[in-house]
Amino acid sequence: MDPDRLTGFVYPVKKNGVPVRGRWQLWVNLPSEPAFDRDGQPVLDAGGRQKQRYPKTTKVVEAQGKKAAERLLETWIAELAEAHREAIEKLEAQRELWSARQQLKRTRDREGGERGGRDPRTAPG
Repeated sequence: MDPDRLTGFVYPVKKNGVPVRGRWQLWVNLPSEPAFDRDGQPVLDAGGRQKQRYPKTTKVVEAQGKKAAERLLETWIAELAEAHREAIEKLEAQRELWSARQQLKRTRDREGGERGGRDPRTAPG
C-alpha cells in the first residue's frame, strides 16, 4: 500500500447515542508525519527511533445512505490528495529555487576569490 495514499471511512452521526438519519461523518487518515514535543525536539520511542503522528480530519455531510456517503468520501479524498500533491510540488519548487540561489552564491564567491577577493559591491570607489 502506498504510504502517501489517503484512506478513510464513514460513520453515522449520533445524537444522544441514536444515529441521526441522513447525516454521516467522513473520516480521512492524513499522511503520517514525524512527532515533535512542545520544545521542538523529536519524540523518540524506547528503541531511539522518532515517533510518527497519524493525523485525521473529519467532516459531517448529509447523504441518503451509507453508499452515498462513501461516494462523497471518495470525492473528498480526491480533493485532499490533489491539495497534498500541489503542496508538495510547491515545496519542491521552493527547494529548487533555494538550491539555485545557493549555487549562484557559491559561484559568485569563487569568482570573487579568483579576482583577489574583492567584492565590487563593497570595494571602495
